[in-house]
Amino acid sequence: MPLRMKVHQENTKQIAGFLSSHPAISRVNYPGLRSPRNTEINNQQLTGFSGLLTFELKSANYEAVKAVINKVRIFKIGVSWGSFESLIMSPNLGDNTDNLIKEHVSPGLIRLSVGMEPAEKLIADLEQALDL
Repeated sequence: MPLRMKVHQENTKQIAGFLSSHPAISRVNYPGLRSPRNTEINNQQLTGFSGLLTFELKSANYEAVKAVINKVRIFKIGVSWGSFESLIMSPNLGDNTDNLIKEHVSPGLIRLSVGMEPAEKLIADLEQALDL
């Protein structure tokens, strides 16, 4: 399990770095990204960062979210966490935008559970899917 978690974490760090510099992304939520706030909290509370992250599309609408999720080929739609395969999902179901906003959740939010596939293949998959 420790070796598996290390792969999840390393893949996710690379993907978070890629997403944080992508022009279609407004925000990446991952504690492994360096920032003054993250560093202080991380040093106090964490020993690792797992394979779970979320990101928000600048085009924060259902059609954009659906387009990205439908274009990925390696990531599979699913809500699990910590699996061998990489998973993708969004709380935006197309008819709940008002509820998401009320709950302070971006309608452009997408969650990834990063698996064991090579990080460069996962990044290439996301890159082609984000070509909106």
